[in-house]
Amino acid sequence: MSPPINPQPIMGKTAAELLTRVRMRDPRFYPAWLSKLLYNSFMLWGAELEKRGELQQAIAQTKKAHEEARYDIAPNRRDVALRNLAQLYRTAEQWQDATHVASELVGRYPRDAVLRYLLASLHADQLQFDQAVE
Repeated sequence: MSPPINPQPIMGKTAAELLTRVRMRDPRFYPAWLSKLLYNSFMLWGAELEKRGELQQAIAQTKKAHEEARYDIAPNRRDVALRNLAQLYRTAEQWQDATHVASELVGRYPRDAVLRYLLASLHADQLQFDQAVE
């Protein structure tokens, strides 16, 4: 009998753990750059977990990415994390959470066709066709 095949290592996890250790060691060590790297690591980790089908863990890592961007002046990173979070909620069939996040984003970016499509798809997934058409 052959030994079990080890799945690919999760690179986002490794990066996030190392960067977190750096922050703990010296919080003043290039905080803006470290924050960007941590954000990217959490987003990568979430994407890797989603590919493995580990949706709850992917949601947790995406929430960490959103939290990492909480003090950004521009909302770009926060909103990208929220968009990914809404999609993860949708994949996990957590309809209420997905609809709440997508509605919030559409309220902020009413002309964004991708976000409007996401919200319409969420309503259609729940057989709420009247709301999906709006």
